[in-house]
Amino acid sequence: MNKILLQIIAFVLFSTSVFAQIPKLDHIKNLKESKIIIGLSHNENLNINLTKMVNQYWNLCQIDGALPYKEAIQKAKNDDNTFVIFVSTMTSRGLKHNFDENWDFRLISSGKFVGLSNGSKKPLMRSYIPSSESLIPSESIAHGINFMQTIITSMIEEQKGAMKVIGLYKKEAKELANKTLYIPKVWLHKKLTPEIITKEYGSTNYKLVSYEEWKDAILNKKDGIAYVILIPVPIAGQYMFQHHIFDSATNQLYAISQSRVAVSLNAVNLSKANTGYITKKNIKKYKGVLSGKW
Repeated sequence: MNKILLQIIAFVLFSTSVFAQIPKLDHIKNLKESKIIIGLSHNENLNINLTKMVNQYWNLCQIDGALPYKEAIQKAKNDDNTFVIFVSTMTSRGLKHNFDENWDFRLISSGKFVGLSNGSKKPLMRSYIPSSESLIPSESIAHGINFMQTIITSMIEEQKGAMKVIGLYKKEAKELANKTLYIPKVWLHKKLTPEIITKEYGSTNYKLVSYEEWKDAILNKKDGIAYVILIPVPIAGQYMFQHHIFDSATNQLYAISQSRVAVSLNAVNLSKANTGYITKKNIKKYKGVLSGKW
């Protein structure tokens, strides 16, 4: 496999992960005139949270109740003007590692996402969200819904594909300078101090907040606040951590930042900066957002 082909694979992996599997414009161009069904799982607590978050935050088209996932998918399959929103799990497997003829293994990673389907088996869009084995927080679901709506709305209004709408967000990213950036302490790297953040961000217009204060800004759409959220995207048995910077009140997407991907014949290699925490390098990238560079 030559260098050019490896670079192409790396670009595809980057594009796929950045846009969280964004649909083609043709697949969602009639979404505003359609209706959406909430696809329910076997997890009752998740169903309650998902239904509440969709009813509270979804405003792109009419909500047409909730059905068990399989029933909802079948209904969407039979009607071009029906879509399904749901929460599911994506599993990603790495390359096979062989020790001998009798033993091999693969690294496996999995992550939750808010999905959109038109009735097909493969979702039109996956908006990945932070979660744990036993808990899918309401604030994560809310962000997944809002992120999905923001991207799709831009595509429909501008009549542009996923790769082109990114330029629109870069142009508007400078507005972040007028917002207070909420940085959750729970994701801070242990070596990162307020002094370092102020120096590297180049602004004092940020606030280190508790998880509860950060959560409150998302769920209650606090005005004048932008928040950082780390999104674990499963990729080849590993996780690529995206940093979304999002306006809590307007759903304006200011940035999607992530580490570089290197592809070799044996593996997908992620940068050392891909830690799952907010580091000094990440803060430098946040500074770039203030000038529309990310």
